[in-house]
Amino acid sequence: MPEPSVHDRTLLLTPAGPAASDRRSQRQAWTPLGVWSLINLALGSVPLAEGVYISQLLLLLVCGLAVLSLALKGHHAALSFSVLLVMALGAQSMVVGASGNPRFLPELGKTILLLSGAVIIAATVQWRDVRQLSRTVPALLCLILIPVWLSGQGDYYGDEGRFGVPWMGSPNNTGFVIAMGLALHFFHVRETRQLRRGGVAAPDVATAVVLLGFLFATQSLGGILSAAAIGLRFVGLRLGVILWGFIGLVVCGVLVAVFVPGVEVPELLGSGRLIIWQTLLAEMFEADSLHFFLGMGPGAIDLNLWFTASVQSAHSMYVEVFYAYGLVGLLAFVATLIGIARRIRRSPMRRDAQALLEAIFVALVIGFMVDTYVMSAQLTWFGALLFSLVGLTARADLSLQVAPRP
Repeated sequence: MPEPSVHDRTLLLTPAGPAASDRRSQRQAWTPLGVWSLINLALGSVPLAEGVYISQLLLLLVCGLAVLSLALKGHHAALSFSVLLVMALGAQSMVVGASGNPRFLPELGKTILLLSGAVIIAATVQWRDVRQLSRTVPALLCLILIPVWLSGQGDYYGDEGRFGVPWMGSPNNTGFVIAMGLALHFFHVRETRQLRRGGVAAPDVATAVVLLGFLFATQSLGGILSAAAIGLRFVGLRLGVILWGFIGLVVCGVLVAVFVPGVEVPELLGSGRLIIWQTLLAEMFEADSLHFFLGMGPGAIDLNLWFTASVQSAHSMYVEVFYAYGLVGLLAFVATLIGIARRIRRSPMRRDAQALLEAIFVALVIGFMVDTYVMSAQLTWFGALLFSLVGLTARADLSLQVAPRP
């Protein structure tokens, strides 16, 4: 009998309930990466010095331990790629003369931590880490969000009424973290339903309601768009449909704003993002060839605009990469995203596992349109962890028995 394809497989359950391997998977011990993630979520944003947070030191620690583990096992590909990445970023910054701006070293350091950390962790991350995080992160988020709200610490921007966890950096960052927490929660609920062949438990419903309530309280456009994309993926819409649908909506919106008479775009739409993007893009297109192709360097954004205080972020990952690393950097970034999408689609994973990775991926791609969450010092560790999940595409989930669908 020919081997069934991955997408024609389903969980093998006995009439009496989960198989023994399923029950064991639900009782797995705490994993080091899971513990590290929970510590970062709870305490990682505590500052140790000006611009230095516990999560950054913990990210350096986990990278160091992973490097040691990989070196001892003779796996040098991830280490070599990480070293080449650091060398390329350093060379680009020196060529464009970026080291003169005061934010050069902190921003370059964050970028190196983010990318190298993702590459190194990707070589060690396992599906058992994801299962552990899917069970614990949503609950821990609720335990953080509710006390912050009750104590009044989450009020941002005066009477605007936006909610945010102060040590996460901003309401936008809070919305981003909640959206990713929802992705993990939906994965957990979906897997639990498959194992039990039952409905959704009341605590799972309550957790989802709490997270969604706080997400809307942040009033974060990026967080809400990311969560919407995650929800659409988990209800069955394919990755390509969501991405192309979003791109189509953006293109239609731009065409309507430009060509339809009487339509006026608010000057400060998106808290002034349009003005920030227009200013930065105009500067890039007016720059010399060297800076257009290789960028202005990390930390070079420093705008003084009439409607706000000093702006040091592009508030769009794509604009940020283009400004800092030029057309070459932007093309490399887009090519990497396309490569990740193909790798996820071709990986031999169960459907719920693939849905999780695709949901996180599409949420990142859409969220990057309107903010640079993973470039904030408080969430560098979180970005490295999310990007490292690409390493799961090389690890088919065999911890649960599978069989052809009857």
